Amino acid sequence: MSEQESSSDEIMSSEEEEQQQKEGFSYWNLKDVERGQLPPHIRKQGARVQCKPDAPTNTETLQYSGSYAAMGVDNSLRLDPFRENFRIKVIALDKDKMEFDMIGIDAAVANAFRRVLISEVPTMAIEKVFIANNTSVIQDEVLAHRLGLIPLKVDPRLFEYLSANDTPNEKNTIVLKLHARCNQGQPRHTVYSQELKWLPNGSEFAKESEKPDSKPSTYTSFSCSQDSQPEFAGNPISTMEDIIVAKLGPGQEIELEAHAVKGMGKTHAKWSPVGTAWYRMFPEVVLLDKIEGEDAEELMRKCPSGVFDIEDAGNGKKRTKVADSRACTLCRECIRGDEWENRVSLHRVKDHFIFTIESTGALPPEVLFTEAVKILEAKCERTERERERRLKRVSETAEDICALFPEKKKDQQQQLEREKQDMGTTADQDQAIKQFQSIIDKMDESMKNTYQNMHQGYPTETLERFLKARDGNVAKAHKMKPIIPINLYRAVRDSQLLGLSGYSKEGLPIITIGAGLSTFDKASVHYYVQSHIQINEYRDRVILPIATKKFGRHISTCLKVLDMTGLKLSALNHLKLLTTMSTIDDLNYPEKTEIYYIVNAPYIFSACWKVVKPLLQERTRKKIQVLQGCGRDELLKVMDYSSLPHFCRKEGSGSSKNTENGSNCFSADHEFHQQLYNHIKQQAELLDSISPIKQGSVHVGVPDTDPEDAKIAKTIESEFHRLGNLNGRSNSVNGLKVDGRVNSTVTSTLVSNSEC
Repeated sequence: MSEQESSSDEIMSSEEEEQQQKEGFSYWNLKDVERGQLPPHIRKQGARVQCKPDAPTNTETLQYSGSYAAMGVDNSLRLDPFRENFRIKVIALDKDKMEFDMIGIDAAVANAFRRVLISEVPTMAIEKVFIANNTSVIQDEVLAHRLGLIPLKVDPRLFEYLSANDTPNEKNTIVLKLHARCNQGQPRHTVYSQELKWLPNGSEFAKESEKPDSKPSTYTSFSCSQDSQPEFAGNPISTMEDIIVAKLGPGQEIELEAHAVKGMGKTHAKWSPVGTAWYRMFPEVVLLDKIEGEDAEELMRKCPSGVFDIEDAGNGKKRTKVADSRACTLCRECIRGDEWENRVSLHRVKDHFIFTIESTGALPPEVLFTEAVKILEAKCERTERERERRLKRVSETAEDICALFPEKKKDQQQQLEREKQDMGTTADQDQAIKQFQSIIDKMDESMKNTYQNMHQGYPTETLERFLKARDGNVAKAHKMKPIIPINLYRAVRDSQLLGLSGYSKEGLPIITIGAGLSTFDKASVHYYVQSHIQINEYRDRVILPIATKKFGRHISTCLKVLDMTGLKLSALNHLKLLTTMSTIDDLNYPEKTEIYYIVNAPYIFSACWKVVKPLLQERTRKKIQVLQGCGRDELLKVMDYSSLPHFCRKEGSGSSKNTENGSNCFSADHEFHQQLYNHIKQQAELLDSISPIKQGSVHVGVPDTDPEDAKIAKTIESEFHRLGNLNGRSNSVNGLKVDGRVNSTVTSTLVSNSEC
């Protein structure tokens, strides 16, 4: 049994597979496995293609890291395990063909290697043909095309590329000459590629000149002979010898010069160094039953590739064995008819490829292999350098934006210095609280009622929170405008994703926000503003008091988990709406969030975080934590699995609306939204009916946006549009221009310094 066949026992033994075939697969009969491990049939689905008589199954490859997150298994690609498992095993090698096994690699990488071999490994090929005489039946253009397809036995690494403005010289051009004639009275003459002769001194054909007295010049400008170079001294440039170029009849003649240059197969197929480069997955043949006697001989006759052989089982019995699984072509004759499918199982190993390189003769196959590896490595390094360059440009843009607002930057520095120090002595804090208390007592009745309803009175913790949010400034701490909540609508909830997934281990409510998939396109801006106010009040009036009672201590803050799945450039349109919401929080709900967790952040968010980070208050930056991937492991440190948001339970799943309602905290059928709807309905019955909102009218006292913050937002938007006009825009990660920076800015507004 081969190496690959023995490894299949680790996935599912032949006895287990035989038992499944006989009894039929049933989920009820599966054995229990420990968390962090996969059952055998799941491991087999991920590692093998099952070949059945009618069609193959399990053909897909699971790419994303959270494929088995529910089972506690990390499916992400890691460098160290890849290094340990990846192997290259050369099976056969001759001058024109190489066969090797590539083990422990994904099909996408194997295919990239194949494409590099075909189209990006450079060679030398005839590009220009100067025909002095051609009396054969082959047209000049057809003859030039045939010459271009003749492989040249020369190392392209010794030459440079010839650009449009370069002069052909000994470093970028090879000159070949062909002069063949069939004299009268002679039989037909066949012209072979071996008659192409190398001219190491360059072209011998003189250019036509308008000045007859001038010294004639040739089509090349060689400063020295090519055969004087050590590389060609004992190894003249030659071609394949037995390729037919043309056939000449009596009296016909061909005289020409051919100039060969360096190129790649993606430009023209004549520069492709391989006749073909292909791979197939390793075939695996497993016997599910003991096949003896006449059945063993019948199975041997059924297989045309000689995969099976017969061995002596003792007592004069003959038994079938797998002699050469590699020879299997998956014709599936051995599993057709008479229940053979239940006795023989055919697989393909998904991470084991039989690779074949057939060279055209220009370069040996082992050289082609090493050159393809170098090119693939260079591509990875170039991608990494480009990523670093764009990150640097984003950072420079952030510095330029900050330079436009020196006063804001100075205020932030002063703010940081103040936060490094304590708010003052205990006596100073007590004095500030008493002063704040006296101001609140002097407020009008409507303002006092609003404050009372929102914050369950004004205990010391609440007053300290307002003072801290205003840097201890009592005069600013009490400036809060009255707000009037109104009803929510299902359309608002479907396009503004949020929910409550549970409570942390310390009792803080966990509010989830689908920042990436919130569209804000099913209602007017006014409804979204009022919806935001209603959610804040429901949090303060209902959620926080419930948490306080449940955990037996005063709880006035919450945790927020922001899901960035689906973040797009169109989020820029919501910048003003999000700024308005943040201003409302700044004036009426300061210091309500303990920590912001950002999960499922795309590459564009990570790349552009530097743009908005300097514009945030220091106290806000300390609260923001950008977690890797779905952040499941980090979040489980502060909350139980039952409180984990649904988009963090499975890596890469994001805020899918297709998740079951029981676990999707964004669903309108979730317990949180049902309770919220009932609460709003009860509140609506206590209020007088409110006329429908018209465009331009507002039922709430929406506070004015801070002019400095609005100026910053406007400048960021204009700066990104300017960069977008210079660079062009691309929605893909590979063509990152300005999209990432804009999206990151919009997202950061959700956690701006206005709601700390």
